[in-house]
Amino acid sequence: MGGMGGMGGGMGMPSMAEMQQQMMNNPEFMSQMMENPMVQSMLNNPELMRQMMQSNPALRQMTEQNPDLAHVLNDPSMMRQAMEMMRNPELMREQMRGVDRAMANIETHRNASRAASSAPCDE
Repeated sequence: MGGMGGMGGGMGMPSMAEMQQQMMNNPEFMSQMMENPMVQSMLNNPELMRQMMQSNPALRQMTEQNPDLAHVLNDPSMMRQAMEMMRNPELMREQMRGVDRAMANIETHRNASRAASSAPCDE
């Protein structure tokens, strides 16, 4: 995997911010990272994943404010599906297209509902 080595800064290893920037600039980086045996081992341990998420203050705050997100992050099958999408950039793009279509449909229904509620009533 090359320069991945470990997770975290120091001793020539990339910091989390550097890794996030690398992922944004290079979609293949995420795929490569997901194939790392250390990452695979972590992903196959739901309790370790839960502990890592709880140790991140921002993520912990988000899950406390959004119980649905907490449910998703604590569901091993959802986590596996999310990890599979990270490994497969094409699957990720397809899922994002589906989300975009769903959001467009929601907006269309919302606009139709507003139009119907503001239409004059014939009595």
